[in-house]
Amino acid sequence: MLSRSYRYYFHFNAAHNMAPNDPGKKHAHSFIVTAYLENGEANLHQQNACERAIKQYLERYEGIYLNEAAEFRGQPPTLEVICEAFYEELKKIAGAYGMQLLHLEVGDSPVGMYAVGEKLLVGSMYEPVTEEAFRRYVEEMT
Repeated sequence: MLSRSYRYYFHFNAAHNMAPNDPGKKHAHSFIVTAYLENGEANLHQQNACERAIKQYLERYEGIYLNEAAEFRGQPPTLEVICEAFYEELKKIAGAYGMQLLHLEVGDSPVGMYAVGEKLLVGSMYEPVTEEAFRRYVEEMT
């Protein structure tokens, strides 16, 4: 069965601090967010609206100090914490437009990305794989 999905890129600039008790550790990044969505039964209008809604959601983080955002209070906003928080919210947004968020990646450098999702992406990082393909991949690797 042919699988179709969309990959959307977003970015925002924000600061965070992994050692909140040391203000000198505060630093900024240009965060990269990559969302892989399956359109299901969504039409083109719904797909475009979903992309705009995700962009609007992420714009709230532009230029802020992430440690002060309500969803990150009490825990340092690491890539893992940020990605998992975004994933839960973006999954709801995608669902509201008839789409499914398959996989989300958040990075703060060209080499540092964290990913979470319903479908593991193996081999080509752009192509979701079936459970059977993943099983064959694991068997070949062992």
